[in-house]
Amino acid sequence: MHMTIPIPLPPLAERRPGRRTRSLLGGMVVYADGQRSFPCTIRNITAKGARIAFADGHTPPSSFHLVNLRDQMVHQAHMVWASATEAGVALESGVAMGALPQNLGYLKRFAGN
Repeated sequence: MHMTIPIPLPPLAERRPGRRTRSLLGGMVVYADGQRSFPCTIRNITAKGARIAFADGHTPPSSFHLVNLRDQMVHQAHMVWASATEAGVALESGVAMGALPQNLGYLKRFAGN
């Protein structure tokens, strides 16, 4: 008889490929070509992912733009997990607000300036 011994996995936060930097940054979740948006707080962030917090009832869609208001950066984001007031997102790309392509120019109005 073959026995397998389960190997405990580290907590999810420790299984990430890169270490996230804790932060408390103002952000905006923007989708539907800028027709819909709501504020969020970026709790931690790396080049490839972030954890965001938002008011109950404002769950982000599966794909959206995450605007980092402090750094004036826009990231294409995809939902990985969500609860009622937080979500983990994968970040595919980041572009400085001043270098947005013309088809994303509508995002400039979310710069917070």
